[in-house]
Amino acid sequence: MGNARDSNPLSLWPAFRKYRGARSPEYDVWAYSGLEDAVLDGRHNVIIRDRRYDRDMLIKEYVCAILFSKRQGRNNRHVVSPDWVDREVPRYLQSIEGLFKDLRCFHMLFDSGELTEPVDALFTSNAILVAFLEDRVPDAKPNYAYWAVLLGLQRSIPVRIEAVDLFVSSLGVDGQTSAVHDHRGTPLSAKGSRQEHPSIVLENKRIIHQYARGLQKTTSACVSTVTGRWKQDSPGIYSSLNLPRSDSDCLLIELHTSLNLHETGNFPYQSKLSGSITVSFAHDWFHTHRWKCTTRLSYPSRWHHNRDEYFLTTHGFHCSGCREEKSNCDCGDFRGLNVPFPATKFDTLLKLAEDYGNAELEREAGRIGARPMGRVHETATLPTLHGANNFLRNIAMYQELWSFAPGSSVWIRQAIIFWRFKSTPQGLPQPLPASTTWRWLSIYDPLWKVHEENIIIDP
Repeated sequence: MGNARDSNPLSLWPAFRKYRGARSPEYDVWAYSGLEDAVLDGRHNVIIRDRRYDRDMLIKEYVCAILFSKRQGRNNRHVVSPDWVDREVPRYLQSIEGLFKDLRCFHMLFDSGELTEPVDALFTSNAILVAFLEDRVPDAKPNYAYWAVLLGLQRSIPVRIEAVDLFVSSLGVDGQTSAVHDHRGTPLSAKGSRQEHPSIVLENKRIIHQYARGLQKTTSACVSTVTGRWKQDSPGIYSSLNLPRSDSDCLLIELHTSLNLHETGNFPYQSKLSGSITVSFAHDWFHTHRWKCTTRLSYPSRWHHNRDEYFLTTHGFHCSGCREEKSNCDCGDFRGLNVPFPATKFDTLLKLAEDYGNAELEREAGRIGARPMGRVHETATLPTLHGANNFLRNIAMYQELWSFAPGSSVWIRQAIIFWRFKSTPQGLPQPLPASTTWRWLSIYDPLWKVHEENIIIDP
């Protein structure tokens, strides 16, 4: 394969090698050296002669340039039509991007979806675009050595997110009780309680409401997409951030949780909010470490006494000897960790979100007092949910996972988990699931000048 300077490290990615091995060689244009690199060449949208070229269009230009050069050869046995290029390029790009979605540096190598508006002067200095204009393959080459450094971040992943569940459980509902009470002592009928709180059993707990359950993975992003808002909206927690200087120093993860808010918030007596965040170890030796978690959480001043409410707590939640029956380890499963969730504090925030939504509902009711009652009833829940969603979106929270290796004298910060929250839209024909999307975050920004200078080598 050559050295790091001549070989594309992406071609060694296991999922990609399997994909290429299964493809038919009918159209050998895909085997052309450097075609996969063209995915990167079109990472940003550009404007050429008053026409916007997105990434797919630039790749098509690359393919056509390759075909043009092949037509000049003496062994041209097959000419691919433009219609075939238009059809196959988007399909191909979508397929290969999916193969690399687990990369911590995905946003550095592939299209981030952000539009850019370069001026025409930049076009003349871009050797790749000039080559497209001249119907030839660009001479500029990707800097494979730099790519290899970015892909090397995969070797420094200590933990992975496996599950995120937020739910309310209760000892006051067993499905058979003739009468139950809410947390204020108000009687609730058993029939009504079972309808409002259909209980299920999860991990030996009686679950009466699930705020979030389920997990999806999406592609990486720069950490500034999360922290950028904190600088203005949550200065207290922003000032506490101590981001690593390099992605190899500490893993950054984002959890974006969509919460299924309860319409009334009236849960039976002895109800309890619980959170279960499960992470798995990337290496067996982490089982021998002691682990602790530091949680920082805040919400904006306009909802709390004209200042940022700031919450800090530290828990030890894993110790060596987890596999032993007599162990007092909190995680309960030697294959991973159950990260502590600040359920008591978050329960308070959910009540505040409900109160804020109700206050907004009252203001809205005053504005629409002249409307017919039917119209008022139809829109009654919308302001509540909208107000609660505004509240949840302004919660800032992150958790640091630390480990202490046997024989070590210091705690090592292994990961930072950044949280974002929102409420699920209500009243839709097909309600969206209340779940969590997670992704890798990175210190590195694809718009950094040093990145743009290193990603491509000009001849």
